[in-house]
Amino acid sequence: MVATRVIVIGAGGGGVAAMRRILSALPDDFSAAMVLLLHSAPEEPDPLPQLVQREGRFNVQSAVDGVALEPGNVYLVPRGCHAQIKDAGVLEITGPKRLRTARPAIDQLFKSAAAAYGPLSIALVLTGHGDDGTEGLRAIGAARGLSLVQSLADSECPGMPGSALIGDHPSQCLLIQEIAPALVAAINRGPR
Repeated sequence: MVATRVIVIGAGGGGVAAMRRILSALPDDFSAAMVLLLHSAPEEPDPLPQLVQREGRFNVQSAVDGVALEPGNVYLVPRGCHAQIKDAGVLEITGPKRLRTARPAIDQLFKSAAAAYGPLSIALVLTGHGDDGTEGLRAIGAARGLSLVQSLADSECPGMPGSALIGDHPSQCLLIQEIAPALVAAINRGPR
């Protein structure tokens, strides 16, 4: 079954630890598909094993080109690749190539989620360097989706969240422990 709601998450430095905290705080029956795009250097360890829940609560997998997004699954975009969501809820993986200054590009993923899911899209910018994700959050907001940003107070690298706060007016700015409850509330409440 193709997901009717999608959560796209962009992160850089400190993003694996932040995402682990969010996943561990979500309930077992969480029903949205999540696509996670991490900026990471080739010499860094593969983040996938660190994100797989030992309890098996979520199906965390490496995203492959052409996969249909399904509820309750977490799709990790492969290192150095770009991702975008097509109209039918299908993930397209391309790359690796540089777009703007980022490889992979969070903005591209967020913009495609806004186009494919409109008000049923949720975007989250977590800790990271640079400004990737800011333009994509604007697209999510313009589509009446929900745009969330991790608070600068607990971001290991506050560049991306700071850029998003300055360059956009996100729906909410949240401490890491507030993110999972906000996602659950958004999914339970339905589109804005």
